[in-house]
Amino acid sequence: MFAEEENAGCDPVMLPVVSSPRGLRLGMSRDEAARLLDASLRDDARRLFYTATKRIPMTREGREDYQRRFGQFSDEDAFFDSVRSVTLRLDQDRVYSFTLRKVTTF
Repeated sequence: MFAEEENAGCDPVMLPVVSSPRGLRLGMSRDEAARLLDASLRDDARRLFYTATKRIPMTREGREDYQRRFGQFSDEDAFFDSVRSVTLRLDQDRVYSFTLRKVTTF
């Protein structure tokens, strides 16, 4: 998918549209991105960083597999921890780059 961008007095230039599944896109303002992500935040003048952690229960099959491989475990061990983070890089208060990460551990 491409979007047209007008260059002063030139023919339109076709640029790729880059966006995330939740609607984060290159070129959006700092305030738009902050409203969209609405998660824990660290920021400075040129970067925003969001992170969220979620505990995901193991399925019955996952628990059985884990038990076969590692022996006994408690109900507290029957979860995966999923950490998702987004790093936005800004230029003149506009998003020019973003990185999405997801790490799942047990």
